[in-house]
Amino acid sequence: MEQKRLCPYCMGELPPAADSCVHCGKVFAGRNPAGCLPVGTVLAGRYTVGEMRSLDGEGILYRGVENLGCFRVTIKEYLPVTLSAERGADCILQPMILRNHYRRCLLARIKETDE
Repeated sequence: MEQKRLCPYCMGELPPAADSCVHCGKVFAGRNPAGCLPVGTVLAGRYTVGEMRSLDGEGILYRGVENLGCFRVTIKEYLPVTLSAERGADCILQPMILRNHYRRCLLARIKETDE
């Protein structure tokens, strides 16, 4: 069964793997900055990610749509900005990169406290 996906702009139903909305004509590619989830990403089979609204040290706030009830939502991705840059092209965090990142941070912090 295909998961339902709605346009985050007009809330019209989208065909699978659509790069733009067939109803309002909005193109999804390149709408969100690097490190953010792309517009049109489906989360948990239930929510479609829209444009990024704000960014802070705790994470990223997106506009979104709930696909089953057809209403607008706000999506908060709790992910520090320093880690979001470590995503692969498939929007998944790369564990080995993260492990190395934490190791470098820990070593830097240890060096700072030794001095």
